[in-house]
Amino acid sequence: MNKRQWIVRLAVLGAVLVGAVAASAATTGKTAAPPIIVGYSIAKTGGFSTYDLELETGGKIAAAAINAKGGVLGRQIKIIDCDTTSQLAQSGPCAQQLIGKGAQVIIGTSDYDFGGGADRAAAAKGLLAFGMAGDPRLGYHGVGPTVFNLYQGSNAEGAVAAEFAYNKGWRKPYMLTDTINSYPKTVSTNFAIRWKELTGKGVAGQDLFLNSDPSIATQISRLRAANPDVILIASFPPGGASAIKQIRAAGINTPIVTDEAFDGSSWISAIPNLSNVYIPNLASGDGNDPSPAVNKFFVDYKKFTGQKAVLAAYPVMGYSQIQVMAKGMEDAKSTDPKKVAAAIENLHNFPALIGPTSYDWKKDCNVAADRPFVVFQVTNGKEKFIETLLPKSVPPFSC
Repeated sequence: MNKRQWIVRLAVLGAVLVGAVAASAATTGKTAAPPIIVGYSIAKTGGFSTYDLELETGGKIAAAAINAKGGVLGRQIKIIDCDTTSQLAQSGPCAQQLIGKGAQVIIGTSDYDFGGGADRAAAAKGLLAFGMAGDPRLGYHGVGPTVFNLYQGSNAEGAVAAEFAYNKGWRKPYMLTDTINSYPKTVSTNFAIRWKELTGKGVAGQDLFLNSDPSIATQISRLRAANPDVILIASFPPGGASAIKQIRAAGINTPIVTDEAFDGSSWISAIPNLSNVYIPNLASGDGNDPSPAVNKFFVDYKKFTGQKAVLAAYPVMGYSQIQVMAKGMEDAKSTDPKKVAAAIENLHNFPALIGPTSYDWKKDCNVAADRPFVVFQVTNGKEKFIETLLPKSVPPFSC
């Protein structure tokens, strides 16, 4: 065979190989569609890391489940992240770094103060963002029309705590509020508003403390003098758990209602034989949630990570954020942020893992306030589900 014949033969073989590769790709359905990149501007270290890392893990589990079924609109979900080190000032810059790496969706720290910078960075670029914050300013008007808060917000949280206490027959509530950030204040403020609507009266007393305070002895003295029949603790561990421990150590066994941030049961074990505490929450990771899907999720969580979740609401919320994102894109038949946002705004009782999620209840709001809470009671250090409660009225709020 001469040189010219070899060249012709090689050319034919090359054409056959190219055709075979193309045919193989068509047969298997594989495409070069780029992934949908979700960027987490979160605390991987520092005080918020426990919350944020479990939120991200929930998102990763959801992404893996969706990817295994073909992804969203034929595209796989890819997750990247940036460590804010629990610094408020790093929330926005971290989100900007992620956007520079191609992130089309941003998820920030689960707090309006510490996560708002990331959400605003996304909104400035017209990108989708998802958060979990008690402060309802994390919404349409407070941040931007493409930003969605999957939490009910502190207005609903304060209202459900007040209605629960009222339904139990208690009539002299005392509020102890943490000053660490805006979240506890919005819970107690809305508790007081809803309480006055229910009874026509104000609370029996109120006081402040800081999450890092080693002692609240002075506050306990004032609390004892007020002689309430129920105590609202608006805070979160570790400081909030320390406050409860000190109250019980002082011999005060008055019923305590907490906010949702007392999520997970790990803090309970630090207070011997803790009882008469009620937690309006979003989920339980101990196999006693009223939702079989949530109980299964935490079995999957342990398989995925090799360890039991420390928290409950945060990993379930992380899963749900990705669910809502995917649902919006599927309904919009697009990943265009404006089109997806418009689709999400129309969601009504979407069965997210966290519970029925609606945004159509209030135009231009983007806060999922119309979702019930699941209430758990702690008795002798054990937590059990007692009821699902949707507040009958939520104090007005801007979102």
